[in-house]
Amino acid sequence: MARYDGLKPARRWPLVLAGIAVLVYSIIVLGFVSQSRDLGLRCLMPNEEDLVAAGVHPENEVGVRIDRVFDVTTDGDRPQEGSRLLSIGGQPVRTFTEFTQAIANLRSTPTPVGSFVPQTSDSEEHAGPIVEKLPSHERWIEVEFFKEDGDPSDPYSPFLQEKRLPLGALSLSLVWFTLHLGIFVVGAMAYWKRPFDAAARMFFAMCIVTVVAFVGGYHWWVIAARLWLNIPFAICAMLVPVVTLHFFLVFPHRKPWFARHPRTILASIYALPLAATTGMVALLCYSAWQHAHTDAYSLGDLLYTLSYVQKSIYGYLAVATVFFVATLYALYDSYQTTKNTAEHDQVKWILWAAAASTLPVGYTLLLALNDRVEFAVGHARFPMFIASLLFMMAYAVGIIRYKLMLVDQVFSRGTLYFVLSFGVLIVYSLAITLSSLLGMMQDMQFLHQVISVTPVVLVAVILLGWIRDRVQQTLDRSFYREKYQLDKVMQGMNQAVAHLGDHLGDPATLGQQMLTSCQEVLHINQAAIYLRSGPNEDFNLIAVQGDMSPPARLANDPELAIPLLENASLQRTSLGGRGPRSKVQTILRELDVDLIHRLEMEGELAGFVLLGRKRDDSSYTAEDLTFLTALGQIMTLHSSKVHDEITRLNQELSLKTERVAEQQRQISILQSEIMGSRDPQKLTIQGGFRNELIRGNSKAIRELLDTVQKVSHSESSVLIRGESGTGKELLAQTLHMNSPRHEGPMVRVHCAALSPSLLESELFGHTKGAFTGAHRDKEGRFEMANGGTLFLDEIGDISLETQVKLLRVLQERSFEPVGGTRTIQVDVRLVTATHQDLESLILQGRFREDLYYRLNVISMTLPPLRDRVDDIFELARHFLGRAAQRIGKPISHLDDETVDILKQYPWPGNIRELENVIERAVVLADDEVITPGDLPREILFPNPSQLQLGSQRRHTTGGQEPVAGGETEKVPVAVPAAVGDNGANEEQQLRDALSRCGGNKARAARLLGMPRSTYYSRLKKYRIT
Repeated sequence: MARYDGLKPARRWPLVLAGIAVLVYSIIVLGFVSQSRDLGLRCLMPNEEDLVAAGVHPENEVGVRIDRVFDVTTDGDRPQEGSRLLSIGGQPVRTFTEFTQAIANLRSTPTPVGSFVPQTSDSEEHAGPIVEKLPSHERWIEVEFFKEDGDPSDPYSPFLQEKRLPLGALSLSLVWFTLHLGIFVVGAMAYWKRPFDAAARMFFAMCIVTVVAFVGGYHWWVIAARLWLNIPFAICAMLVPVVTLHFFLVFPHRKPWFARHPRTILASIYALPLAATTGMVALLCYSAWQHAHTDAYSLGDLLYTLSYVQKSIYGYLAVATVFFVATLYALYDSYQTTKNTAEHDQVKWILWAAAASTLPVGYTLLLALNDRVEFAVGHARFPMFIASLLFMMAYAVGIIRYKLMLVDQVFSRGTLYFVLSFGVLIVYSLAITLSSLLGMMQDMQFLHQVISVTPVVLVAVILLGWIRDRVQQTLDRSFYREKYQLDKVMQGMNQAVAHLGDHLGDPATLGQQMLTSCQEVLHINQAAIYLRSGPNEDFNLIAVQGDMSPPARLANDPELAIPLLENASLQRTSLGGRGPRSKVQTILRELDVDLIHRLEMEGELAGFVLLGRKRDDSSYTAEDLTFLTALGQIMTLHSSKVHDEITRLNQELSLKTERVAEQQRQISILQSEIMGSRDPQKLTIQGGFRNELIRGNSKAIRELLDTVQKVSHSESSVLIRGESGTGKELLAQTLHMNSPRHEGPMVRVHCAALSPSLLESELFGHTKGAFTGAHRDKEGRFEMANGGTLFLDEIGDISLETQVKLLRVLQERSFEPVGGTRTIQVDVRLVTATHQDLESLILQGRFREDLYYRLNVISMTLPPLRDRVDDIFELARHFLGRAAQRIGKPISHLDDETVDILKQYPWPGNIRELENVIERAVVLADDEVITPGDLPREILFPNPSQLQLGSQRRHTTGGQEPVAGGETEKVPVAVPAAVGDNGANEEQQLRDALSRCGGNKARAARLLGMPRSTYYSRLKKYRIT
């Protein structure tokens, strides 16, 4: 099914679950960081010096280089930058991976009881303690290192004081996370409300990857020790640039060049990031595997792997820079092309933020290029915090002031109530958190930990409280449904009022009242209401308000009905959508309205209301939609009382209109006949085109004659297709009469009536003595038609040998008579006809494909008579006049019931059969009017096989090209001969036919194959309504 506005709820969950996972990941990372320890040392991934050192010292005692030393407190020699670290707390440190794991393990290292208690049981192997707790509650960790120019075999072994991570770094990340959480919630709710909106979807995706990338990147060296924390960060960090660019390609509207080739462009921009992400994840997993299996002979391989990780990171910075520049260009393009005022202001603020962020982003890139150590140890964190903060401020201004992400459609007074309740929950959660940590605050050494842990615990308590509220709400709806019964009570009340009678108002009056209420309450100027009378009926306009001109009817399109069934309201959005516009959005744009709201009755879509823009240009809120739902229930319940009456009146009106139109057509035909009798040339020659041989004025015939008029002046071969009896020879003669060859001869040959040998002689002629009985030379039909037209009827019946010679004539315009050697040149236009499927004959090997293409230069198909119902009256009048004149009877017309019978018959023999039936009726008629009694019984009561054949042929052309214009309705087929066997059966069959046709009496009459007047009289007889 084509795409429409509104995704099924199940399709929202993958991205929603990803959002929940991101929040959980962020809380885990912040909690992990808050519990981590620090010694003031920073070691980075290996550089070329480390790789050389690994090759020089195969015993792998070179350790890892100390790149930065921060606030270090020691009881002995102080490590310096450039020194090589050998161990931490007795744990060997040979690589960057082992360094991060040794630091991470400090958070779980037990504190010995008393002083100078070694961590290992074999104390004789150690000169001093590894972890020490002094009476002042401080912890000291033994480290081993040697200086840059020192001897690895004689390392220094001082104790370093264990500290917490700097509070400023953790606080900054918590501030960023708290601020971004608001943007994240807006993006999540916008996506939940409008999952079909590509901009809302990509905004939420951008929020997801941004949160993980910032929280993980801000503390990258802390989480580097845990692969399961490092991989999500690596994935999101590498996807941030491309997802951001993708968002600005569809916000605030899809770029035209992107809309033309979306898949190609997405594939091109995502190819490199996805490949780089896959490679990075593979390198991280491979390095973790190498570390788990490291021995004295594989350490160098691990160092090389880590160096590849470092190079990949710095290499991808160049890619990210390109994406950042492309994002700036996309924003600038949107700023130049966006016409909507609110969207223009949104883009303006974001563009200013992006322009301002170029300074911190540029500083970060220069730092990475010129001083990789400073970049890696965290000096780029604050500039990136500023850049991200600028974007968050732009989003905040857009959300609050310019309704970014259509936030006013998401948040209502109910949402405000939720926000206030959420604030109370924060205060409540903070009280619980501080109470649980109160006892720990007495320990001054633990105060730093309390300060850092409190925000993390607070966020966790808030989330748990929110989950609890959602579960409680679900339980309330299941067990305490009183407060959710308001709509049902309203429905019951309106149903009771509706029973008072139809005087309460018809749908148009009720609709006008509803639109008036909408205009007063919602402050709108334009509105319209559409209703339908049944599940499969079209939507009819019943009321309109304001200066708008909506169409009187909208088709019952599933692309319109299904989204309205799944979403009570759908609003017009100017944001980028996925693929082509949906039916709903197309209607909203064509009618220049902002909202479509369904009207529901008994679980079925009864109609919808269209509302224009509010006077203050604000969007529709959740309260507005609730008001519309309540008002719509009143509307649909009251209007349901008059649906049946409207249906009945419409059917009667339709029948009367059809009868009047039919009478007008008959009058027009009679007037044309009168005019033709006075001045035959006036009717047969119109603008030089003669069509007196082809009778009828149906759409199919008019289109066919238009084609004849266009091709008659050409010299191309024409192939006429159609069933037997449709008038193919008359059409060929019309072609000839209107061609430049009309003064030349038109020669006809019926190929099926001649044997192959006779047909060849007939076409090409023969010489005297060419075969037995050839007593003289005979001129062939090709030679006779020289300068004119040759018509070959039933071309599908000629033999393959004759086809070869015919093909040569078409190609060379020359031939030799049978038995002759003289080549005859001819100038002939060839017109052929067939009722067979030539394509099937080609597949069977009975017709040459090359000849088929020669003959089928121009193809025309005569429609069967059953597809020309509107022409039956004119044809019957024509045959009636001709037969009456020939036989000598003063019969002038057919009565209405006879015409109805002729129109119901499928006419397997087409026009030829109609001519014979009319001639028979003229012979047998006793009066001056043809009545049903003058028609053959097979016409009055056709057998089922004829009806089924006619029904099948309405839908199948047997390989022939269809001609538009079949204007008859396709109805089920029944056996009319059975009607009238007895009273009970007849009444039941009348009722069944009426039921099968949905109450349409005209269709029911056609179903039973009887005239409508007869059907109506029998309905009255049995009092069937």
